[in-house]
Amino acid sequence: MAEIVKVSNMAGITAEALRRVRAALDNGQQEARLFSLALSGGSTPGPFHEGLAVESNIDWSRFVVLWGDERAVPPNHADSNYRAAHQQLLSKVAPMAVWRMAGEASDLSKAAKNYEACIRSLPGAKISMAILGMGDDGHTASLFPGEAAVTDRLVAETPEPYPGKHRRLTLTDAGLDACEEVLILVSGENKADRLAEVLAGGDLPLARILANRRNKPTTVIVDGPAAKSL
Repeated sequence: MAEIVKVSNMAGITAEALRRVRAALDNGQQEARLFSLALSGGSTPGPFHEGLAVESNIDWSRFVVLWGDERAVPPNHADSNYRAAHQQLLSKVAPMAVWRMAGEASDLSKAAKNYEACIRSLPGAKISMAILGMGDDGHTASLFPGEAAVTDRLVAETPEPYPGKHRRLTLTDAGLDACEEVLILVSGENKADRLAEVLAGGDLPLARILANRRNKPTTVIVDGPAAKSL
C-alpha cells in the first residue's frame, strides 16, 4: 500500500515533495546517474514546480525532465502542461535535457511511440520519479474513469475525456508502474471523498495505479482539507 503523508496545507505538500526529491537525488548521486523527473499538469503541482525552481544545491545538469501527460495542443497554448512548467520552473533553471511530449503532433499515436522510445533510452528504461496529481473524478495523468487500463505500452494517446476537452498523450498504467518512485500530490476539500474512495480500492485510475505499485515506492502527500474523509 502507498505511504500516506498528511500535512496541513499546500505549503506542506510542496515542502514534503521537495524533501523527497532531494532524498532521491542524494541516492542517485551515490550511483552517479541521471535523475529523470516526470512533471504533471494541474493546479496542485504548480507550487511544487515553483519551489523546485528556487531550491539550492541542486545540480540541474543531472536532470532529464519529462511529462506524465500532455494535451493535444502546441507548447505555447494556454492549456499546455509544458507551457505551465516552463513558466513555473524550466525558464529559471537549466536541466541537462527537456523531453517534451509533442502534443501538437498530427499523429498522436506516433508521438506516443516516440516518447516511449525516449523513456526506454533512460538508464534501466525507467523514469526516476513521477509527480502526479488527482482530479476530483479520480483521474491521474490523463488516465480517466471508464477507460480500460493500458498495460502493453508505456505511453498512449487518449480520446477526449469529456466533451470539448482536448485529446491527450499520457503515461499509461504500465508507464507509471515502471517509474522508480511516484509522488501523488492531493489538495483541497473538493477531493476528499474521492481520495477516500481511491484509497479504499476499486477501479478508478489512481486506485489502479496504487494497487499496481503496492510494493514500489509510492507516496500520497495530502493536505488537511483533502484528508478530511480519511
